[in-house]
Amino acid sequence: MGSIRRSAAGLAVFVAAFCIANNTSGRSGAQSTWLQTDIGSPAVAGTATNSGTSFTLTAAGAGIGSRTDRFFFVYQPISGDVEIRARVDGLSEGDRGTQVGVMIRGALSGRAAMGTTLLNADGGTTYERRTASDHNTNTSWGPQLADPVWLRLVRARNTLTSYTSVDGMKWQLIGRDTVSLPTTAYVGLALTSHSTSATATATVSQVSIVRNNLPAGQQSTDIGGPRVIGATSYANGTYQIRAGGADIGGSSDQFHYVYQSVSGDADVTVRVASQTNSSGLAKAGVMFRGSLDANAANVSLLLTPSSGYLFERRPDVAATTASTSGGSGVAPGWLRLKRTGALFTAYKSSDGVNWTVIGSDSIPLPDPIYVGIAASSHSSTVASDVVADGFSVSAVQAADLPPSVTLTAPADGASFSAGSTIDLTATASDPENQVSRVEFYNGSTLLGSASTAPYSYSWTNVAAGGYTVSATVYDAAGQKAQSTPANITVSQGNQPPTVSLKSKKKSKKKK
Repeated sequence: MGSIRRSAAGLAVFVAAFCIANNTSGRSGAQSTWLQTDIGSPAVAGTATNSGTSFTLTAAGAGIGSRTDRFFFVYQPISGDVEIRARVDGLSEGDRGTQVGVMIRGALSGRAAMGTTLLNADGGTTYERRTASDHNTNTSWGPQLADPVWLRLVRARNTLTSYTSVDGMKWQLIGRDTVSLPTTAYVGLALTSHSTSATATATVSQVSIVRNNLPAGQQSTDIGGPRVIGATSYANGTYQIRAGGADIGGSSDQFHYVYQSVSGDADVTVRVASQTNSSGLAKAGVMFRGSLDANAANVSLLLTPSSGYLFERRPDVAATTASTSGGSGVAPGWLRLKRTGALFTAYKSSDGVNWTVIGSDSIPLPDPIYVGIAASSHSSTVASDVVADGFSVSAVQAADLPPSVTLTAPADGASFSAGSTIDLTATASDPENQVSRVEFYNGSTLLGSASTAPYSYSWTNVAAGGYTVSATVYDAAGQKAQSTPANITVSQGNQPPTVSLKSKKKSKKKK
């Protein structure tokens, strides 16, 4: 068993050997520095020891709340969005007001802005927050629970959200409020005995801190309540994901999801750079999902340690998932899903440039939709660690449709006199409004062209004969279309009569 020992300055440093996801380490087993201090100068100093992710805290302190807090704090300074979770396994009373919980506060002074999810000695849970420094605290009451109790506090910019749970999987919201916090806040475990002299002791386990420093618009969450809590960290284009979860498939899923909301057609790619073999069917890849419910309709392309690529889709809520093998492969590997209307097409690649189609299916998912990176350990007790990069979400460009053209004159079957001028006219359009020109033809012979409407050409001094005329339109991309041809006749017309004088030879008489 380790200990968190104080320095001469009243702080202590402890290196906790448990998984913490952040933008400098983020991998399972990373070491993180913990500090401890008494807040508000309680008369009796607090102490803490640890074993792995479990902590034992002993402290006094008059309480947390009102304008000034007096308690014992084990913490880390964390910048940006973050969440902390912990399970309280036991709490001995120093007073009926004894409290233990998870906390995020703006400073180490007693009157600092803060928020905390607390378990009280009587089994009640509360969300306490001081929205600005030197203000009174506000309280929201949660459910009455028996040990063990899960506590959770999430920071998203200046919003703090408080949850509690009986199993660490299904979370009940206690409250949410705006708290004025600096960029770097103090995140950790708080204990007060609610007494100036008597101490209380709390045992807390499965402590996890997750930095949610994802790109703008992205979030991460556990879907389906895995028993192993997931976590995601992000830095320089790389996602480090720790995922639990029984599986992605069947009629309900358990996994960790990094996602964003997208409207319309989209093309999503990711490279699964590495994946630990928690199970041969551990999965990591890209997903389109109708909702964040465990049984939501979804389409995914996933890579596994032993079964290669899997193209999976659940066509409706709580429906059975269909799966198509995409062939062999292990990380590193590129995966891509493209949505065009209801059609989803799955691709794989070894380089992210040359893509091989795995399969496609029509799945009527809603719009907008959740799109992102999904990972599952295929285990209820063991986590899978995934490193992913090259993640991109782009809009699918509509196909460049060809133009169209109609020959409006001359009419099919029209007749003209030789030497006439025949006016050829056409109407033309393009879905992208990019008509380049209209060309007019006699058979395969180009007569002339027009680049602006109205599209026309005057064919002069046309000789007698039969002709087939047409129009061809081109758009800016070079696509073309031809009109229905018109057959016309050019005749000589009413010509004057002609006459010729022929001489008659006289016959000779016989003598």
